[in-house]
Amino acid sequence: MIELKDLPKYWLDAKAEEQAAKDKRLAIEAEMESKLGIPETWEGSHTMEEQGLKINVKRTMSHKVDGDKIKTLATQANLTGCLDTLFRWKADINKKNWRDADENITKIFESAITTTPGKITFSIKEEDTD
Repeated sequence: MIELKDLPKYWLDAKAEEQAAKDKRLAIEAEMESKLGIPETWEGSHTMEEQGLKINVKRTMSHKVDGDKIKTLATQANLTGCLDTLFRWKADINKKNWRDADENITKIFESAITTTPGKITFSIKEEDTD
């Protein structure tokens, strides 16, 4: 059985191995992308076979939207009616304001909010021996 005092060292070793494996995988993926001549603007899915392996390549584009700017542009162009069709508006909790708000107000909204615990994360660093 592994002692608790030994686990942080094992964790650090595993994180180093994980990072090395990730770096190696990303380098291989970059090489495959280069050899396949995939343009940066390509989006979609493509399947091919190579040496008995089925290889699927996918790319989707990420889109970040400046909500305030979108609303301003829509107002200026008299297109506010298009906003709910073209965009999804995601409600997020402003935790600080939520904690500071009157409980009579937050209780009204609680039934519309599902709270689940997130994944626990660890950060372990070797101490400087200087």
